[in-house]
Amino acid sequence: MDTLDKPAEPTRPEPNAKINKPSKIHNKTNRWIQAKLPAVSYIPAVVLLAVGLVVLALVLLKVAGAARRLVVTRGHVNAEVGRSTGFLKARMAALRIAVRDRRRPRTIEKSTEA
Repeated sequence: MDTLDKPAEPTRPEPNAKINKPSKIHNKTNRWIQAKLPAVSYIPAVVLLAVGLVVLALVLLKVAGAARRLVVTRGHVNAEVGRSTGFLKARMAALRIAVRDRRRPRTIEKSTEA
């Protein structure tokens, strides 16, 4: 018998060799059929997205209100601190003048002399 008359034996791939799998499925009758993807409903994703956007909007409104109150409070505090430091500066200036006057010798001015 000739070697050409024998059917070719199928070769087995090596165990570590990567096999590229086609995107089609092989059925029992040796026909390739196109793989069908299951029908997916996007309604839950859209609903979750809408709920997330509403929650995000509510959180941003709360943060904006808190930030506005913080700005107003900071303005009041800055005004009060400015007033207090102004009073302190005025007191220090008055004290400086009082100490300076205290150190000067007391003399009778010429205008008050007889």
